[in-house]
Amino acid sequence: MAVLIPPTQLQFGSRLLQQLLRRKEANVFVSPASVGLALGMAGAGARGKTLAAFEHALGASTTLLADWSERLLTGLDSLPPGVAVEIANSLWAPARAPLSAQYTDAMRQRYRAEVRNLDFTAPGAAKVVNDWVARATRGQIDNAVDHISPSTVLMLVNAIYFRGLWQDPFESQETVDQEFTTGSGSVTEVRMMHRRASFLYMEDSDLQAVRLLYQERRFSLIVVLPRKPLPPEAFRDIAERTSLARIISGLDRRQGALGLPKVRLAYSADLVPELVEMGLGPAFAQDADFSGAFERNVSSFISQVLHKTRLEIDEQGTTAAASTSVEMSLSASLAPPPRPFRMTVDRPFLVVLTDTRADLILFLGVIGNPTS
Repeated sequence: MAVLIPPTQLQFGSRLLQQLLRRKEANVFVSPASVGLALGMAGAGARGKTLAAFEHALGASTTLLADWSERLLTGLDSLPPGVAVEIANSLWAPARAPLSAQYTDAMRQRYRAEVRNLDFTAPGAAKVVNDWVARATRGQIDNAVDHISPSTVLMLVNAIYFRGLWQDPFESQETVDQEFTTGSGSVTEVRMMHRRASFLYMEDSDLQAVRLLYQERRFSLIVVLPRKPLPPEAFRDIAERTSLARIISGLDRRQGALGLPKVRLAYSADLVPELVEMGLGPAFAQDADFSGAFERNVSSFISQVLHKTRLEIDEQGTTAAASTSVEMSLSASLAPPPRPFRMTVDRPFLVVLTDTRADLILFLGVIGNPTS
């Protein structure tokens, strides 16, 4: 089954990853779906040049984003056995905040968002939000926000949880200790899983790529491995939209032997600098226009976009989780079959976790050290 991801959705995830790779960190692992949903809710309340900035940065109109959200959430009402996906959205505001009834109704309908009152000046305000995210991610992320500024007038939160069992699990007795060259060039020891089978695979002179299916084949994990070790920041060209599209479209059935490290990592980033680079600057300016979210004139701007993720890959499958909090403050041919390939992921690699039914990238990242 081909993975068909709309150009705008692929482009947003690609641009976000490319921006974050500039930080030269050991790992970058993000959820374009989580960030897109949280920003889509914020953008629905924007007007004027602020709205235009959202639509430029996200690559789609806020109406289209809301349509995509509805289709995505409806598609999760029926999931295949062996796969669990949970997406939750919420709006938090003080009781005194004059939120627009039209805006909150749209968030409930289009994003299935919970609308809750919260006193951001209370000592336990951050814990209330963190407990909500922990429940939504089954405990994978329990500290989505570190603190909440007393000047906050609205907080938009998304949480995503994914658990998928492989269509064909790795045999645990085939997992062995093996060296892995990290993005910094040092060598560490990882637990390397091995499997010989027929895979969806592609290769060229620069890289190899393989697609691993979860049960019932709706969801999949694509692993992209350069021919030589690269630091994560050098993955920017590979992470470019047209490059990812070429890799994904080039996958074809082929026999081979795969070695894939077990992964366990956590990642966190305030995305404001990257989103400004992507054109969302007006939303972070003091004169931002979010009048669509409020009944009367409330001068507000986005002060923080905090994104946190976790990823675990083992012999049975994959667990991934993400949270995004947006804090708004006041002011085929008959040729002979090719030889079996060998792909051992013993150096930095890129991963793309997709939902083929919703044409969606759930998670995307570059793993420079799988044990970090």
